[in-house]
Amino acid sequence: MTHHTTPPQSAPTVFDALRRAAAAEGQRLSHREYLVDEATARHAGNGQCWRLMAHPHVDSAPRAHRMWMRGRLQEALTLLHDREIVQAIRADLDASRGLASRTLWAPGAVLTHAERFCLHALRMLGTTGFDVRVLDHHSRVRLGCADPLPDLVVYPRLGLLYLRHHTPGGWPGGAVRLYHPALAAEAGDLLARLTDHAVGIEAFARPHG
Repeated sequence: MTHHTTPPQSAPTVFDALRRAAAAEGQRLSHREYLVDEATARHAGNGQCWRLMAHPHVDSAPRAHRMWMRGRLQEALTLLHDREIVQAIRADLDASRGLASRTLWAPGAVLTHAERFCLHALRMLGTTGFDVRVLDHHSRVRLGCADPLPDLVVYPRLGLLYLRHHTPGGWPGGAVRLYHPALAAEAGDLLARLTDHAVGIEAFARPHG
């Protein structure tokens, strides 16, 4: 991986431009519409898919999340582990299509109970072949990436971005689809630079138990 010595100070500019463009030109999708549309982009394969996860959400494991939030932690972890084979197959399919899917998680300074669930879910995702990295709160402040960051999915080669929305409880609330090749390229480049300052999910997880 190429390491960049200059901090990515353009983050606020890129994210602000993205929000403005999404408000002016974006297409609002329900959660179901988003799943279908993003699956089409994913199946096109070839290139990279960047996912910036800035808020705790429960998209891929709602049953496990319910158990976790009710204090039934072991049941929640069991349900997460039951999904490993599905995620491993998904990783293999992405690789066969030539798609490199990379997730950058940006948790808060102190992990909330919901974020601890995300930590377990993302750690499992990392064990199944996906590249998952963490940009912690202190690094974001140092790099000039002030909150709130967007929840974002970017397919630079396709010129596609999805600005995702969630409820305060983390449940999916649809997305705004934006076709904007220039912004998609900028956002992809920015996320690549931010990833240079991130740590692997396993390294981040160790001190958090």
